[in-house]
Parts: sequence; structure tokens; C-alpha cells
Amino acid sequence: MPPRLRRLLPLAGFICLQAVPGCRAERESGAQFDLSERARMIRAARALIRGETIGADLCPNRIGQHFVFLYRREGQGAARIASGSGESLLGAFDQAARPFRADGPPPVGSTETVKVEVSVEIGPLEGPETLGVRGLDPGVEGLWFPDPSLALSADELLSQGLLDDNGRPRPKEVSDYLASGRRLDLPNRVPALAGESFQRLKFESFASIQGATPVSLYRGNPLPERVTPESLLAASRRGGDYLIRHQEAGGDFGYRYLPQLDSYGKGYNLLRHAGTCYSLLLLYQVTEDVRYLLGAKRGIESLLARAKGPREDEEAKDFLCVATSEGREGNLGGSALAALALNEYVLATGDQTWLPKARALGRFLLHQQEESGHFLSKYFYTDPPGGQSDSIYYPGEAVLALVRLHQTDGDKRWLQAAEAGARWLIETRDAEKADSDLPHDHWLLMALNELYALTRTELYLRHGGRIADEIVKAMRRDPEPPDWMGSFYVPPRCTPTSTRGEGLVAAYYLTHVAGAVENDYLESLKSMSQYVLRCQINELNGMCLPDPGRALGGFRASLTNWEVRIDYVQHAISMLLGLREILMEPENAVTAP
Repeated sequence: MPPRLRRLLPLAGFICLQAVPGCRAERESGAQFDLSERARMIRAARALIRGETIGADLCPNRIGQHFVFLYRREGQGAARIASGSGESLLGAFDQAARPFRADGPPPVGSTETVKVEVSVEIGPLEGPETLGVRGLDPGVEGLWFPDPSLALSADELLSQGLLDDNGRPRPKEVSDYLASGRRLDLPNRVPALAGESFQRLKFESFASIQGATPVSLYRGNPLPERVTPESLLAASRRGGDYLIRHQEAGGDFGYRYLPQLDSYGKGYNLLRHAGTCYSLLLLYQVTEDVRYLLGAKRGIESLLARAKGPREDEEAKDFLCVATSEGREGNLGGSALAALALNEYVLATGDQTWLPKARALGRFLLHQQEESGHFLSKYFYTDPPGGQSDSIYYPGEAVLALVRLHQTDGDKRWLQAAEAGARWLIETRDAEKADSDLPHDHWLLMALNELYALTRTELYLRHGGRIADEIVKAMRRDPEPPDWMGSFYVPPRCTPTSTRGEGLVAAYYLTHVAGAVENDYLESLKSMSQYVLRCQINELNGMCLPDPGRALGGFRASLTNWEVRIDYVQHAISMLLGLREILMEPENAVTAP
């Protein structure tokens, strides 16, 4: 890969669902069913769904009350679900399979996915008031209303949005879901939920696509032990495909997609639009897939249509900026990201048509910089309603854009402004901060990486190391719950993890250029990427959504918040591509077992 692209990727998978790398043949820690038993239960489910007779050996001989949920998805449609219960596991399987038998075998050539959830823990009877004290753990706990008997699986409650923020069932949403026809087994009377006693259910969950080796799931996701360049690229491509799928003919993207409703939320953000175009160009350079290039081009054309020049009293300034707040304000961060996208297009294609506009955006960044190096976040076209405010991330975006412009056209003004901006951030904004109070400013980290490569200024190396070390310290290492590993905040979210990952990729290159190879950056990046991958909608965790194919590849806000916003996808793609490039270096080579 060209050195230029290696430099770009710090700004920058799909999990193999048919086999889990590092998967053991024995029983996994804490699991009640070993892999052989899971494979037999998948075979039992598929046979029973077809109305075939099975031998008792296909179901583990477990006596006592069990709940079984079967999910069946054919082709690209949403999965349908049925449950069964009984005093033996075989009886519960048989009851759950009955509603599917009228369907017959799947059409020739279609892909059949079968998922099984088996209860492994049934809690004591609780009164409804206890949910106000301890709600359900989304995606981990289901619930059973004994009278009349209605069980809801952990996956249903999570993927269908049936729980409120406190883990309590939402009666209207539950009622609407049960009326949708997706659930094949229903009691004659649906419990009112409010005021009903219930029991908590915990499950072991596993799935198989086309009869392949079952994949164990936790909160709907595999828990992979390793990441590879191949899996990271596949995940990035799925993210890119999601963006193209949700792009309008005019170039805008579906900004906020709500997969559980299969609809879009309100609002749009030009800054994130610009960053999304940038990430598509990174993906194009790695894959040479022209769809990503054309998507980025359409997006840039839409972005430039909203760009504005200076006010009439400053026409001589001759700059362009991205205007927000209905055109009333020029935005520093949006203009910097637009400059990054335009500059990247020039580098990716060799077509310099848009280079003058990238320079005009750069001139706006210079206009917004004070003599101290500080950047003003806003440029007002009318009387400012609230005045200036400092952004954490806009200055770093501006510094990075200026460095990139310098690398493209050699104009020293860009580099001088970038250095002044970086020094202000280090020596003024962050000067009195303890390491633990430093903002995890990924854009600044990316800029410092490139400034150090150009200037070898120790200040950039030291400050970049301080930020990166604090990111590593703040990353979650607690294995409970297991799918929170590698994340930040409580509850964790996808984009705070992927943005820190982008910064840590840059810090990896920064410290390696300086010869400091002993740090935890790479191992932390692997752990962070696993969390980000779990936030991506795939064939298994998204199989119960209204339109799984439309949602496929999007990165959710978190493991329990299904909103997909374009910047969630943008930052995930950039981080995963950056880590992929690191893993492709000979000393870090990773091969699938």
C-alpha cells in the first residue's frame, strides 16, 4: 500500500457468522451446553420445523421446565419467532416448532437462518413493583408472564424496542409487536403487563446459517477472540454499503435511521455529511470499488451546493465555508471536514478540479484563526444570537485539514497555521490540565501524528503520547458484562469508542515513527474494535428487525440503542481501516486459525 495511504488511514468487521475464530470444541466457560449439543439442537430445530421425526439423541436429556425460542429467517426478510415450553427440552422444542410447519421448506436457493434460545435460568415469581427497582438487562434477560402464559425472549425485548430506558416493558409497544404477526404463537388472552407478576428468564443463544457450525451469541452477537485484516475490511465494506444504500440521488444521506421502526428521524448535520464523504474515499482507496467513489462525489457536490463565501463587507477575503444554522453561521469544523474530503478526493483520483475549492475552505480556516493560534468556531452572517463558543474537536479538525492541504500543494501558510493551532491547543487549552483531565481529542491526535512526521517537534510527540496513554487507561477491561470489554462510559457507546480508536491508530504511528514501540496501543485497539464490531448490525443480531437487509452494515449507537447515524458509521469505518493497516504490517501479521 502506498505510504500516502498509510498516512491517511489513521483517520480512518463484519464478523464471520459461520465460524468463530478460536472457538473451542469443549464447553465454553459458564455454558450449560457444549458445542456438540448446540449443533444437535440446531439440527433438531430445523427438522422439527419441517415436521420431521427426530431421535431423542438430538436434544440433550434435560428434565425440568424449559423455554425454547426458535427464530427462522428465509432470504432477506425478517425472522419469524415462536416459543415453546415443557417439562423436557425435547417437548419445548417440539412445541416451538409447530407454528412453522405450515411454511414448508424454504424456497430453492434462499438462505435459511435458524436461531435457538434455550432458557438456562428461570427466576422466582416477582411482583410488578420490582421492575421499578431493577429492570431487565436488555438483550440478556427475557420474561415470562405465567397467567396467561406469555414469554418474551431477550432478543425480542431488545431488537423490537419493547423496553424503556429503565428496562421495563412498554405496554403499547409490546401490544403492537404481538399484533404484527411476527410472533407465531400467542395465548388467547395477552396479559396487560402493567400490574402482572412475572419471572425473569436467562438464555443460551446460538444460530446457524444454512446449517453451518452454530455460532454462540451473547446479546445477539458472537464474542470474537481475534480480529484480522479480512474481518476488519469486510466490516468496513458493509458500513460503506450501508451508506450507499441510504444515500439519496441528490447526494444527502439518511442521517438518522431507526431500524426498529424502519424509518428516518428528523434533522441533518453537514459536518457529519462531510466526514461521511471522507470515510467513503478512504474505503475507495482500499477497495477500488467505484461505488464508494461515486457516493463520495455525490455527497461532495451536495455539500458544495451549501457552501458560502464571505459577507459583503469581507468579499476580498475570498474564502468558502460550510454554513450551518440555516445559513446564518459559517462553521469551523464543517469547513475543515469539507476541506479534508475535497483534498482526499484529489489524492484518491488525481483529479484536481476541486483543489481550488479545498484551498478556499483552507482560507476560511486561516480567517478564523487568531494571532495566538486559537480558532474561532463560528463566522456570523447576521448579528450573533449567542456569540462565540469553543468546541473541543473543531480546532483539531482544522489543524488536520491544514496539514493535509500543505502536503498536497506545498503551501507553507497551511503548515504554519497548523503548527500555531496545535501549539495553542497544547500550551494554552491543555496547559494546566492533569493527564486524566485531557480531552480524548482524536482529531488533534491525528494532526499531531502528521505534524511530528513533518517537523520532528518533540512537543507533538509528548502531547500525543499523553492523550493516547489516557485513552488506554480509560478503556474498560472488566470482563463483566463480556460484551462491554474495550469500551468507554456507562453504558458504553459505539462512537466514543471508534473515535478514540481513530486517535489511537494515529498514536501508534506517531510513537513508532519516534522509535517507541513498547506500549499497549495495539492490544487496546484490538479490544476496542471488537466492541465496535458488536455494534454493527449483521445477519444475526438484526434478523428480527422489520427490514434486516436495509439495516445491514449500520453501526448502532450502542449495544442497546439501535439508532444508526451516519457519523457512527463514518468513524467506525475509519477506525477499522486504520487498525487493518496496522495488522497488515509484517510484525503484526494476524492469520485466521
